[in-house]
Amino acid sequence: MNPTRTATALFFLALLGACAAPPVVRQQDLDAWAGVPVEALDTHPFFVTLPQVRTLVEGGIEVRDYVNKRYVAGCLSGGANNKVYTMNASMYKAFRACSANMSGCDNVFYIKSGVVTQFAPTGQCKTSEVVQPQGRYERSKAP
Repeated sequence: MNPTRTATALFFLALLGACAAPPVVRQQDLDAWAGVPVEALDTHPFFVTLPQVRTLVEGGIEVRDYVNKRYVAGCLSGGANNKVYTMNASMYKAFRACSANMSGCDNVFYIKSGVVTQFAPTGQCKTSEVVQPQGRYERSKAP
């Protein structure tokens, strides 16, 4: 086979493989949220654009799901205040069952006493520096 053709074929195979690669969730993006005040979520430029589903579970832990899925509005009903849906645990389970087969990402945050304890994206998620604490929150920390 011609060397030019071989190189071209390998290039296109590599390009095709890169397009088919699954989304990547980077550990450093998850770790960046541990111990961060909830105000960072409330002012984050990406997360404020998504519908937010809140529920309170045992032990005073608040679970926030910033839903990044198409057609998720069909699973959300009533109780919305500025795209924030507050649900009890059984309503949240019903919401998750409804949206489980939708493609996209559930950006789930666990919060206790006003502090993020864990960021646990589930589904077809990818992370980068864009989802780390930033914006107004970071500027407010500056001396």
